[in-house]
Amino acid sequence: MPFGAYNVTVRGFGDIEVLRTGVTHGGAEETIRISSSSIVVRVSDMLGRPIEGAGVRIQSQKVPGATLATATTGPDGEARFTKIPTALAPFIVTATYGGRTEEKLTGPGEASITIPAIAIGGTLIDSWIVFAAIGLLAAAIATLLVARAVSRRRGRT
Repeated sequence: MPFGAYNVTVRGFGDIEVLRTGVTHGGAEETIRISSSSIVVRVSDMLGRPIEGAGVRIQSQKVPGATLATATTGPDGEARFTKIPTALAPFIVTATYGGRTEEKLTGPGEASITIPAIAIGGTLIDSWIVFAAIGLLAAAIATLLVARAVSRRRGRT
């Protein structure tokens, strides 16, 4: 390669430019670094408890349909991604667990995704079922308390 100044463009996924820089070649080896990001995705249930085994996918909003990386959450509910080209931000983070999928738009750093259910022993229970059960329990307790109060009043008269 002849000595001289060069404009270098690096294209990644979907022909998106991830780096454009000028390099002066004087005979020595030249190193070009592409700025990359780390993303930590935390997946939890509606009680804030970590979900282990959720599938997590990172996509770029700039490259529709292309998956940049995938991982599965560990016992701490986290999936870690490193060396994602920063030029591809913003990122679409998708978490899937128990047949449910939640999505969030994020940049480099951390993202939290909440699955709107409660995870019990690897099984998700829909939030409406939980709230319905709590409502029924509250109604049953209220009925018992009213019945007790009525029976006490009858006993006094």
